Formats: sequence, structure tokens, C-alpha cells
Amino acid sequence: MLENETALILGGVTSQDRWRCSQGKYATFRKIKYQKNHPDKLYYTRRSDCKGCPLAAGCIGKSHEKRISMTVYKDYYDRALERAKSRKGQYYKTIRQSTVEPVFGTLINYTGMRKINTRGIESANKVMLMAAIAYNLKKLMKQGSSRTSLQAQRALKEGLYLVRSTVELLFRQIAEIFGIPDFSFQLPEKSI
Repeated sequence: MLENETALILGGVTSQDRWRCSQGKYATFRKIKYQKNHPDKLYYTRRSDCKGCPLAAGCIGKSHEKRISMTVYKDYYDRALERAKSRKGQYYKTIRQSTVEPVFGTLINYTGMRKINTRGIESANKVMLMAAIAYNLKKLMKQGSSRTSLQAQRALKEGLYLVRSTVELLFRQIAEIFGIPDFSFQLPEKSI
């Protein structure tokens, strides 16, 4: 079992950042190492500390010293965990579960968003944005007054017209690339 001991002496130069094991030995901070662009603090014990330790076999195995890798952002994680466990954090968790998470559940289960078939984060963001717009328009049409519902239906029709014209233009360009003469493609009115 290791305990974190961080002691900063404000007036002097000394600063200690170390972990203490159950035998009273210390793993002190040595360096920051980046693994996949994530900075980790590395702590090592001295070989002489672990050499005669009775718990060495279970603690370090065949290694010569104890090595601990800890994220640089541990303090932030701990603070966030404390906030989440507080009464206010629990309250906000229930609100989030009733407002945000059902949207993702609906998008995943009913609109085919379980898997996004695009390459790159930007394309995936565009797909999620379009799905969120469609979800919000549907919600607006259900909950809104008749005037709001008419505005939402008009916006939906304009969006569908834009999609239809984009698809038709895309097929015309594909026909030009492959040299198909007199290719005309039109989506039926009721298909979208």
C-alpha cells in the first residue's frame, strides 16, 4: 500500500513529491515521461531500499526497484471525484442523466448512430451535428405550439430540399467523371 506525500516548503527551495510504502521507504519523483502525448510522473525507489525488504517478491517481482507511473493531472482527477461524490455533484448527476444521456440513447438505438461510418474526427463531428439537429427538430415539432411546429416543419423541408439537391448534383458529377452521356438522376418526391 502506497501513500502520497506531497510537501512543498513555500519559503525555501525544498519540495518533496514522493510515495511512501508500508515499510517506510520512499519512491521519489524522478521525471515526467510522455506516453502518447500524455504526461506521466515517474517515481522510483532506490535499489538499496528494496534489497532486503520482506515484501519485495510481491511488490516489485523480478525488478530491482519499485516504479510508479502517475498522471500529472491526478490532483484534478481527485478534485473531480470529490465533487462528483458531494451532494451537489449527485444532484447534477441526476439532472444530466435525465437530460443528456437519453438523447444519446435515442440516437444510438433509434437513428442508427451506433457506428459512424466516416473517417476522421471532423467528419464524425459533422455526422453527430446533423443527428443532433434532426433530433432537436423532431423534439421541437412534438412539443412546440402550432406556430413553432410549422416553423420546424418548414426548416425540415428546406433541409431535405438541400440534401436532395446535393445528392442529385453529386450523381451528375459522378456521371460526368465516368462519361455517362445524358444521365439524369432525380430522387422521387416522397423518398425523403
